[in-house]
Amino acid sequence: LSDGGHFENLGVYELVRRGCRFVLCVDAGADGDRSFGDLGNAVHKCRVDFGVEIDIDVSALVPRANGLSERSCAVGRIAYPDGRTGTLLYLKPTLSGEEPPDIAHYARSHPCFPHEPTSDQFFDEAQFESYRRLGQDIAVRALAPVLERIGAEPGMPRQAELGVRDSA
Repeated sequence: LSDGGHFENLGVYELVRRGCRFVLCVDAGADGDRSFGDLGNAVHKCRVDFGVEIDIDVSALVPRANGLSERSCAVGRIAYPDGRTGTLLYLKPTLSGEEPPDIAHYARSHPCFPHEPTSDQFFDEAQFESYRRLGQDIAVRALAPVLERIGAEPGMPRQAELGVRDSA
């Protein structure tokens, strides 16, 4: 969920406005220096507009001297003014050294990956597949402990196993 980048690029604002207890945020904006500007903007707007505090440590997502980060996701705590709490799972395209060989090869050949300029709207097959596969790899590694904890079968979990239900 996003407003298209005109107000808040991540969609966190609207989910916090709705009081969601679990927010999955994929920050795919080009951010080579890892300033986390879009996340900072969302946290700021949620505090000012809703009185909601979001506490998240993204330091493990910053690349070390070798260009690799310790992690590619961070978990934060959402504190609503009425005492309710929530969880923010923040995923960021980041290389940790655990990626499959095809992604590692693409990264070696393209030094800006995975933060190539978003002005490049004409991905070739290798570029598209590398970003797609990196996203899949990051999501699987981030969610695997959760799925393991609830005893979900490998593959696509059923909605009931995750406690997910339609809000209609």
